[in-house]
Formats: sequence, C-alpha cells, structure tokens
Amino acid sequence: MRKYLLVLLGLCALSSCVSEPRRYRMSYETFVGINEKELVNIVGAPDSVYEMDNEKFLTYFKTGSAYAGYGHVVPQICKITFVFYKERLDNWHYEGNMCDAYIDSINLH
Repeated sequence: MRKYLLVLLGLCALSSCVSEPRRYRMSYETFVGINEKELVNIVGAPDSVYEMDNEKFLTYFKTGSAYAGYGHVVPQICKITFVFYKERLDNWHYEGNMCDAYIDSINLH
C-alpha cells in the first residue's frame, strides 16, 4: 500500500509541473502577426531582448514559490519567449512549472 502511495504522490508531483501547451498554443495563435509595440502594450516591457539577423526575441520571466505541504516549498518559474520575424510575431514558446498562472495573470487568452 505504501509503495502505491509513493507512486501516486510522484505522479501528482510530475503532473503539477506540466503545462497545457495545446490550451495556450490556441490562445497565443491569436497574437501571431501582431507587432512588437502591440505585444508590449498587452504584456508589458520584456525582461530581456535579443536580436539576430531578421529575428527579435522578447523574453518574460516570472519566479516564485509554492507551499507543497509538510513544510516543503517548491520553487516556481516561467519563461515565455516571443519571436518576431520582420517585425511581426512569428512564434513563441514557454517553459516552467508556473506558466499557467503567469499566462493567466498577463491576460494572454
């Protein structure tokens, strides 16, 4: 019984780190094609900007922590990068275990 409980807790921990890429991919697709100024008006100033050839990368970071029970605190992070090609939003990606909450907080859907 104890073995099954440990497996179940492990699966719960893993599932809490997985975002829903399909859900947010659909919402981000509505932003594809906008220009940088429009994105900054919606999301705010990026934490970093990088340019290479005809591409520009705007990256947003969010960090925090969450109480996981039994006195454990879990670090949380989200990194969202928007890729502009020829001054239009062409692509985006995100990674981290708190992207759902961060995306909700910046109203990207």
